[in-house]
Parts: sequence; C-alpha cells; structure tokens
Amino acid sequence: HGGKIDISLISDNCVHLESLAISGNCLISDQDFGSQRNALFPQLTDLHINTHAFIPFTIWSRIFQSCLALAQLEMTNCEGLWDDSLAQILATHPHSLASLVRLSIRGGHRGDVALTERSVALLKTRCSLLTQL
Repeated sequence: HGGKIDISLISDNCVHLESLAISGNCLISDQDFGSQRNALFPQLTDLHINTHAFIPFTIWSRIFQSCLALAQLEMTNCEGLWDDSLAQILATHPHSLASLVRLSIRGGHRGDVALTERSVALLKTRCSLLTQL
C-alpha cells in the first residue's frame, strides 16, 4: 500500500487489542470504520499513532468517540482537531475520553497544535483521571 496503514484491517481482525502502536507514512480506513454496532477496540487502553501525514478526521474522531477504555493516547497530526471539533465530540459522546490518564497530541514538523486553553478546560472537566497532558 505504499506506506499506508489500514486501521480498518486492524480493527476487523484484532478486536481484543489492549495496546496498539502505529508508526508509518499515513493511516487510512474504509468508509465503515468504527460504524459497526460493536464497539471499536473495546479493550484498547493504550494507543500511540505517529504518522508523517495527517491522521484523517474520520479516523481520529471515531477513535475518540468509540474507544472508551483508552487510558493513554498519543497522536500526531490530527486533521481538523480544533477546539470546536473536540468540544462537539465531547458534547455528543458523554463517555468519550473519560478514562484518559495521559494524553499527548503533537503537531507536524513545526509542532503546531490547534488546541487552546478552551480544550484544556474541556479535557480537565471530562477526564477526571488525567495526570499528563
């Protein structure tokens, strides 16, 4: 796939993962990623995604919404991750990110992350177990 990692294949074939680390050029998925009736990675507590290209909105947003057991989450280059998009996910999915203890979101080569103190306040309210941000 030319350095593309299909997270749909991983979720379809490794349902009971507890930890997942992905590093590569870019992350892709099929159109139905995370839309199944079953929870997406229901036992996943640790997720680390490091890619050169942006992580598509459809992937990171479904992970935020559906991976309810996540305690440690590290991601780079999330497409469309801003205060408003995070606020909308938290408002419409009351259990998303609630189990987080550690969260690290990094930008691209320049280190740009489009989240402000507003998002920090939202995360502080939602993630009562959070010790590292």
